Order: sequence, then structure tokens, then C-alpha cells
Amino acid sequence: MGPEPISPPPRWLWYGCLSTALLALLSLLAVFLFYTQVLTPGQRESAKNRIPFLAPLLENFDPPLPPPDLRLPTPLPGGTSGQMLLTSPPLFLRTPTVTASSIPPSPSPLPPTATATIAPTALPATMTPQPGSDLPERVDILAMNHQRQTWNNCGPANTTMALSYFGWREDQSVAAAVLKPGGQEDKNVSPSEIVDYIEKETGVRALYRVGGDIALLRALVAARFPVIIETGYSPEGYDWIGHYRTLAGYHHNTRQFLLYDSYLGPDESNGIISQSYEELDEHWRHFNRVYIVVYEPAREERVHAILGERLSERRSAELALETALAELRAQPTLGFAWFNAGAALTLLGDYDEAVSYFDESRRHGIPWRMTWYRFTPYEAYHAVGRFADLSALLASSLNAGGEYVEETYYWRGRMRETEGNRSDARYNYRTALIRNPNYEAARRALESLDA
Repeated sequence: MGPEPISPPPRWLWYGCLSTALLALLSLLAVFLFYTQVLTPGQRESAKNRIPFLAPLLENFDPPLPPPDLRLPTPLPGGTSGQMLLTSPPLFLRTPTVTASSIPPSPSPLPPTATATIAPTALPATMTPQPGSDLPERVDILAMNHQRQTWNNCGPANTTMALSYFGWREDQSVAAAVLKPGGQEDKNVSPSEIVDYIEKETGVRALYRVGGDIALLRALVAARFPVIIETGYSPEGYDWIGHYRTLAGYHHNTRQFLLYDSYLGPDESNGIISQSYEELDEHWRHFNRVYIVVYEPAREERVHAILGERLSERRSAELALETALAELRAQPTLGFAWFNAGAALTLLGDYDEAVSYFDESRRHGIPWRMTWYRFTPYEAYHAVGRFADLSALLASSLNAGGEYVEETYYWRGRMRETEGNRSDARYNYRTALIRNPNYEAARRALESLDA
């Protein structure tokens, strides 16, 4: 007798397997459509970082990313009365009118907490120029506790590193709880927020200014002050982002700075990198050479002496403008220099001139993430009433991760309020406060609107 024939599987089993496979395919399709059609690029980026085990699958679903050189939208036609900027003589060869008597008032005054015009500041008679040739040739590592940043956390990580020089023992999560109360998705912590945190939450002092230079950084490090700088950064496999680093020392004979980099692990050169003066300055230019000095209250006079005329916020803005104009004379197509000139003019209250420089910066290319970090174009375009350009910049940011940047909603609220749309303004101010409950400019704007 031969073996019994094998019975075929029952139909219900075939149908079950087929249904399961079909359900899996439909689920996969639903994930694909949601990921590619519903989530913004910023949300897709976040999903891959927050759900690491799904990252390989999500990578396969990624639609084409914006090219690395994607820029902010160019100005709309007629934004400057229909005239091109590079008339004769070119703007960058003119001396902008930034004297106190010539600065026109803003058509829509800013609330006290926004980046309003900097009032002239009288310098003390004892103020001395910053040190230069008398600096030591070499300053080795200022001992700090390196922090490898968590997701989107270079601001709190570098704040924590700088504070550790003075004995601060908390990790970056403590600073992040205050600096990023909206959570890890918050794309930016501004220098002013870092300074406010240090001043309010610790026994240490801090200040920030724009328009620094290499000699100033050397002088501060040589005097044993931790200095945080904000730079442009393009890590491997990633396009341009903003990134904080903390200065640790320098070797003047080789023209190298030593910096703590929170993007690196502690096992990678102890988290310290070296960078030439020229390379650091190139990337530092992207943020108008902003710097944050952290110091003990007892050494405040020493900080002031090193800063010299830069202690004046107004003079710092003027120096930043002078540097940007000098760079434009040498290289008229340098988009970051155009942007920096516009930002400095905004700080000085010359909004009409500022928007011309912002226009030109957008024609010469500024990375699309710039408005995650720097908001002076919003202020300038709002002040002169160019709401079409302001709306285009805000929309560009919101479509590329800016939905996690509270300033985006704040300036859209300002625009809507000026247009008379109070309900939409109220919605945007409230959304800004959801993103960051500590955002006082939005809170005051909302209270003023509801008064």
C-alpha cells in the first residue's frame, strides 16, 4: 500500500493568508501615503529619529529631499518699487544711513520683548580696546564636561558644557526643560534665550553680541571665559543646519581653535575638534559672528574691558554692518554678507535699507533652514509693510519644519494683527505659546490683543 495522498490546505487557510498579505500591503500603502503626502519634511525627519527601528523602512519611503542648495524664496516682483537693487552706485558700496537722527521710526512698533531698535549706549570712560598682540600664543583646553547632544539639542548641550566650567553638574536635559519646553521638535534656541536661562537659573552671568572677530575670541579664551558661538554646519549625509559650539582653546602658531562639539561622542577626541581660524570664521559668518560669553559676576569688569566698544549693542551692530559691507565690496555675490547687513540694519532700526539687503541675500542664495534660526527678515518686512514677502517666507518655513519654531507663528500673528484679522492673530499667538510657553513676546502680544 502506498503513502496516503496529501490533502490540499483548506480554502479558508488560503483566504486567510491572502487576506493577511493584502492587509499588510494596504497598511504599507497607508504608511507610505501618510509619510510622503501628509508629513512635512521636518516631521518626516523627526519620525526617523524618534522611531529608530523604523528608520530603514521610512528611508525607503522618503520622497526626493530638497536639494542641499535649496534657498529661501526670492523676492516678489515690485517688492522694492519695481527697481533692481544693483543700481549705480550699488547698495553695498554706499554707506547706509544709520545715525540716530536719520533712522525712521517703525510703522508698527515692536513689543518690548521683540528685537526692537537698539538705543545708543554711552560707553564708560574707562573702557579700553580689546587685547591683541599681547595674547599668549597657546591656550590649551578649558576643562568642561563634554555633552553629546540629544536630538535637536545643541543649544542646551553647549549651555551645559559652558556652565560645567563653573562647577555646574546637571546634564543637558535640565537646560532643555527650560530652553525647549515644547519638546525635542523645537528647532532652535536663540542666543538671547541661552543668556536669559544662564542669568535666571544659575549664579553665573552671560551676554551675547553680534559682530565678533577672531582676535576677540582669542582674547576671551585667553582670559579663561567659555564662549559659545553659533555657526553653519553641514554634517556628513545632511545639508546645512545651524549649530552651537563652545570654544576650548587655541594654538596661534598653527592658527587653530579647539572647540567642544556636541555633535560628537565623548569617545571621539573627547568631543573636541580643531578648526582653522579661516574655516571657523567662514562658518561663523553664517550667523553674523554671534558669540555668548559666560562668566562669574566677580569678573564682569574683565569681560567689559575685553569687549571694549563692543559692550554697546548698538556699536556691535554697527561693526557687524561694517564687516558685511567690506565683504560685499570684495565679493558682491556673498549671500550671507547681504543677509548679515540686513540683520545689522534691522538691529539699528533702518528697516527700509534692511529689506533691500534681505532682498539681495535671497537672490544670491540663503539656505532654506535659515528662518529656523534668524528672524530679522520677518521684523524688517513687517515694519515696511511688505506682507506678501513676509507671507512667502513664513510659508516656506512652515512647509519645511518651521511649524516647530515659535517665532514663525509669532510673526504671522503680527502680520495678521496689522492686517486687522484679530482672530487669526490670536490663533497664531496661542500656537506660538503652545510651541514655547516661555515665549514672552507672544504672551504680551496676546494679552495686548485681548485687552
